[in-house]
Amino acid sequence: MQELIRKYHSGAYVFRENEDGDYAFIVRTGKIRLCCQRGYDLNTLEDLHEGRLFGEQAFAERTPRPSAAVAIAESECYAINRREFLAKLQQLDGERMRALRNLLLFVVRVPMFDARGVRVKPELATDILKQIAALCVSDLALSLTRTKEPLINLVAEQLRFEVERRLPRELRAAPPPPPPSPLRDKLIAKNAAPAQRVAAAPARTSVAPATPVSAAKPPAAKGTATYPSFDMRKV
Repeated sequence: MQELIRKYHSGAYVFRENEDGDYAFIVRTGKIRLCCQRGYDLNTLEDLHEGRLFGEQAFAERTPRPSAAVAIAESECYAINRREFLAKLQQLDGERMRALRNLLLFVVRVPMFDARGVRVKPELATDILKQIAALCVSDLALSLTRTKEPLINLVAEQLRFEVERRLPRELRAAPPPPPPSPLRDKLIAKNAAPAQRVAAAPARTSVAPATPVSAAKPPAAKGTATYPSFDMRKV
């Protein structure tokens, strides 16, 4: 990841307002200020510290930068190139590719501040917000932070953090539980104390089961999505 790092002296611009953007950035050290020019005034939108993602809108939508970013302390940032990121994205399986794309598009299309620097609420339907909240805490999203590709791990972790910041308070305070994961449940059962497993096991009796074996539900088909399936590109 060392090749991704760019250094900025205090007062240096990472990018300027209305520039084209082929890069998104993540603050590694230091402090970055987002600001925009409105008439003769320079509005400060937000000061970003270690771990914060910025520049993602122009990076994803190929639009001019809506604000400028300037270092207000000696800083280092990870610079994420669009072409390189898309190449790594295409190497993911279909589910994880769609999940990462949804996280990115949600962050891009749900800004935290308007042009005056006032925090805004997401203008999305409640069901979409609930779905993105469920995705954010799902095993699938977590797996994106543990791939063999450091660039994907880095971006996915920061996107999950940025999604949480943009969600309404009630969803952030009590996020939906992650979708059921047979593998996780199996590991939990395997690691449980023997006494707990014995206590949890149903008592054996000679009474025949009320429901015939043939009426049992068939196992879920392999490849079934483990999170709400939606596409932020259509929202």
